Amino acid sequence: MEAPIGSGAYVVARRSTPDAPLPTSRNPDWWAANLPVARGRFNFDEIRVEYFRDAASLFEAFKAGEIDMRVEEDPGRWLEGYRFPAVTDGRVVKREFETRLPAGMSRSCFNTRRPMFQR
Repeated sequence: MEAPIGSGAYVVARRSTPDAPLPTSRNPDWWAANLPVARGRFNFDEIRVEYFRDAASLFEAFKAGEIDMRVEEDPGRWLEGYRFPAVTDGRVVKREFETRLPAGMSRSCFNTRRPMFQR
């Protein structure tokens, strides 16, 4: 659990344990800090990364106020899951951001070798 060596905008701030959040801090010696491509990015002094066993426990932690921000990837949850008090009273803001970047897609895959999916 020692901090890995890295050359990015953030570095692991200290030793960690498997059951604790991973603290990262802005790297003062980051080689690309003054490049135009980095302008306006990497503005936080510290980022704490927490890992969850599954999407359901992550969402419950978000609903409880333990997570500051999350990206929703489940269309069903986007439509139906955000009906809890923090949304209705304005503490949680559900918003779409246009990135103008290519995005992945959701899909269903069927095992067409099974008789029920054959024509």
